[in-house]
Amino acid sequence: MFCIFTSNTPYSYAVLELLLEHHAKDIEHVFLSSPGSFSKKLGKLARVWKRAGAEYTLKKLGFLLGNSHRSPSALLGRYDVSFSSISSLSSETAKQQIAACQSGLFVSVFFNRIFPASLLETRGTFVNVHPSLLPAYAGISPVFWAMSGNENQIGATLHYVDAGVDSGPIIAQAAVPLTSGESVHAAYLGCCGAAAQLLNEHIPTLSKGKVEARPQDPAERSYFGEPTRDGYRRLRENGYTLF
Repeated sequence: MFCIFTSNTPYSYAVLELLLEHHAKDIEHVFLSSPGSFSKKLGKLARVWKRAGAEYTLKKLGFLLGNSHRSPSALLGRYDVSFSSISSLSSETAKQQIAACQSGLFVSVFFNRIFPASLLETRGTFVNVHPSLLPAYAGISPVFWAMSGNENQIGATLHYVDAGVDSGPIIAQAAVPLTSGESVHAAYLGCCGAAAQLLNEHIPTLSKGKVEARPQDPAERSYFGEPTRDGYRRLRENGYTLF
């Protein structure tokens, strides 16, 4: 048995859909990060507009609205998997729900919260799937930044969670090639498929205990934040699109 931490996004949906096909009966509980209040959503939209520009923001908004039906909560309901929404890992409600889990394995799937050290030290094994070939492109929007950087491949990494951000020892990786004219969306879906494959392959072993992993090389690490106007310009110059 294992528990999942994830977010209510179309890409989380894509990974969960493939994961549930194989492990629905093995999932004890899923924790979904709360999307926040309307004012917080509006504030985030304003920040994206300021950093990345109107065109990027409107295309991203159109995508999210057009895929609102691809909700992890609805998917979990169809499989009759227990889930709850949490706004903060430090809240008493979240602490009680996590403490109640019998599982010793916790899987993070595109979860947009940082796990506190106190939780990592006391609640078993935590692993994460990240849509890049770590240690390159740690952080936010790795597929966008890889295409902005004119890379010829992206991928997915399954790694242990430590006190850093996307910095834990690597368990396994799978590369996803990038082709000229490809969209960020298509490449991201490719990473979702690779992430689900890694989880389906390694969860049975991870459920039994620790597996061999290699530390990340800090010299090879790159980290990125939210998309910017300049990053979006370079992505288009490289022949890529958003959707």
